[in-house]
Amino acid sequence: MARDKEHLIALFTLDGPPFGLRYRKLGRARTEWKDDKKVIDAMIKAGTVKVVAQDRKTITYQYTPKP
Repeated sequence: MARDKEHLIALFTLDGPPFGLRYRKLGRARTEWKDDKKVIDAMIKAGTVKVVAQDRKTITYQYTPKP
């Protein structure tokens, strides 16, 4: 089940700066990433989220709050 933007922002900011969120792209964890991807893509388009690391197994996004 996909989470909304506010929920994802809460997850990004949970541990404080640098506001990163890491997803596994394999197995059962892939479902969570795919469910959230539509909202994350919209946030990327808006300029508040960017991809900071990616490999075959994981992808890491970073959230930057708008001033």
